[in-house]
Amino acid sequence: MFSRQLLTICSVAIVATLIAASCVDRKDNLVDIGDETEGAYNAHFQNAVGATYDNTDTPSCYKSEPNLKLPGVLKLVSGSLTVKNAMNLVGNTFVLLTLTKDSFLIGKVCDHGKSKNPLIPDDDCKFAFCQNATNLCTALGTPGVHSLGEIEGDLGINGTIELPELSSAIKGILKGKWQAELDIQSSGNVVASIKIPTNEKWIDIDQ
Repeated sequence: MFSRQLLTICSVAIVATLIAASCVDRKDNLVDIGDETEGAYNAHFQNAVGATYDNTDTPSCYKSEPNLKLPGVLKLVSGSLTVKNAMNLVGNTFVLLTLTKDSFLIGKVCDHGKSKNPLIPDDDCKFAFCQNATNLCTALGTPGVHSLGEIEGDLGINGTIELPELSSAIKGILKGKWQAELDIQSSGNVVASIKIPTNEKWIDIDQ
């Protein structure tokens, strides 16, 4: 009798653990993406939602919440992108990172592409973007309003942002909750900026 009760308790615990650790694609790994620039730059995102994946394109979660992986992938799956003027972003574009950890001791380690920590090189605070003419990079340089994501019946943008692997200098402090801001800079000028997540919330990185 006792062994049956123990088996039942263990089974319930295992099921509860599996449910708690689930990562259903386009459900558990979704994160709201903010654009607080109010149209100040050439490109402006509205109501954008991203989905987090590791570098093998597997949905990435931590405790059934979105989890950014570095290296990894952020896919823009819904929302819209408004572009004012035509630009060519291929080959001369970088993402400048602002990274702030939910930690009094660590706080902000990157500020618009520049390191704020003497132990972290500037190279960890930016990465090359639009090296090829991807759908997102083409849309960022094409005037008009574009739909994000692969929407049935719509010519949507498959908006994929490949996130790089960072150096060992920052890897040691990377696990935890962060706010990330990505400034997209082309030919020395910022053309768009997004914040992950929006509304002063935090997102897990590398958990």
